[in-house]
Amino acid sequence: MTIRSFPPNPDRPVASFLACALVLASTLGLPAPAVSAEPPSPKVKAALDLLERNPSPKAFRDAVRRAGLTKAEAQVLENAMKTPRYDAAYRSLRTKAEAETFGPAGTQQDPRSLDLQALRQTIRQEHTTRLARLQAQAQVGLQQPTGRMGSVARRPNPALTSRMAAFAGARAPSNPSPVRLTGIDPSPAITGVRLGIIGRDLGRQGEVTIIVGAEDPRPENAFDCPIIGWGSEVIHVMVPVEIEDMHRLRAFPNGQRSALVWVRPQGDPSGRWMEINVTLNPRHFVPVIEAAATELTPGLRFGIRGQNLTAGSEPVVKITQALTNRWQRLRNLSSFSYWLEVEVPDDVGQLREGPVGLTVSNGLAESRPYVSHFTPVEEVVELTSDSLDACSYSILSMFFGSIPGDCILSGIWGVESRLLPFERIKVGDQTVTRLANDWRVVGVTTQHTYRDGNGSGCYLEHAPAAGATEFATTELVGWANGFCGIVCQAELVIRGPRGVPVSR
Repeated sequence: MTIRSFPPNPDRPVASFLACALVLASTLGLPAPAVSAEPPSPKVKAALDLLERNPSPKAFRDAVRRAGLTKAEAQVLENAMKTPRYDAAYRSLRTKAEAETFGPAGTQQDPRSLDLQALRQTIRQEHTTRLARLQAQAQVGLQQPTGRMGSVARRPNPALTSRMAAFAGARAPSNPSPVRLTGIDPSPAITGVRLGIIGRDLGRQGEVTIIVGAEDPRPENAFDCPIIGWGSEVIHVMVPVEIEDMHRLRAFPNGQRSALVWVRPQGDPSGRWMEINVTLNPRHFVPVIEAAATELTPGLRFGIRGQNLTAGSEPVVKITQALTNRWQRLRNLSSFSYWLEVEVPDDVGQLREGPVGLTVSNGLAESRPYVSHFTPVEEVVELTSDSLDACSYSILSMFFGSIPGDCILSGIWGVESRLLPFERIKVGDQTVTRLANDWRVVGVTTQHTYRDGNGSGCYLEHAPAAGATEFATTELVGWANGFCGIVCQAELVIRGPRGVPVSR
């Protein structure tokens, strides 16, 4: 109980303050001090006589109203009602007032609180069961294929082998060749794509060779380039697609390797060389997903079968939801060009239940989406409203306005208070008036943080049903019969996919 003190009021008779001392002593269970007071006025005496005749609360209430008491008389009456002489009659009046039904609210029951711990346990069990089922379905996909792609071996080219003997002269500092090489277009060179070699004094059409691995040029890594056009300042050739076979034997880091381009015009025994980079043609290495899990959920580990799933760099596997344009990267566990093992992170968020596109990016290109269905982990969020006070007022308050004090000294007039507790709700940094993105209401309940007397309670009007998305019209009602009081709160419980905004 909170005890408040207030400064003396010169307009209030001294007797009023002495009477307040009696009330406070009675409330705290202390012996009442001896007070010398003037006899009550006839109007107060009439009210006290009626009290001794054990009237109904309504009859006593009406009689007091008709009496037209002054402020001092009302104070004297309230204090006198708590003296030993009138104590039994006062208690009887209070008991009958508490038993009264105040309006239609009196028969309402306080809604029981939800067992949120049990609800959360149910959600966890639902996900565990789902994950076990999907994991069992994915076991076949998790078995690494036994048949691997065969090695791609090049047959020796005698002409290239003999020609590479002259390459040492092209690298010699004393090389007398007039050829000057200044650049290539495009840069880097792309397998299977036309390449322009730019320079001066390029002479008459001869031979162009690309040697992969500039740091260690070898005859087995040399490739003849088909000639498209030869001029004195630019030569157009095709970059051999066969270079990609080297990548299949030993992957190029990030799909790219250093190389030498060797230009040897007709009649020039050594020619000139220049260091370049050669990259794989992305169109030749587009990943293709042939098979994967068709149902996904956080924590699931599964396999992906396909082609070109890696191209020398770590593959990026992700699921994207077209409806929301949100995506989540999956965790790589092992990877081969034809097979990946991945896992959906357990803390995945932002994705709703529904279709998702599974894609693989190998550093050069991205696969077409493989359609799966995603089921998120759900969570429960509790939202508690502001407090609502329902307290019947003292006799003085009835006639002269609110007087500071607690509900413990309330009188015989019932009261009803109303509040719209969820006109707007705030979840994280969102303030919303309705739910979306698969969020829905689990239930709305009431609770009281303070209660004085049995004749009081809380209830809800226009409460949303389970599964609803709107809640703004919910009304919290607190009611109290005479001498009673209550402090109510409403609690809204919502459920939805973890990490997803509760509204658009």
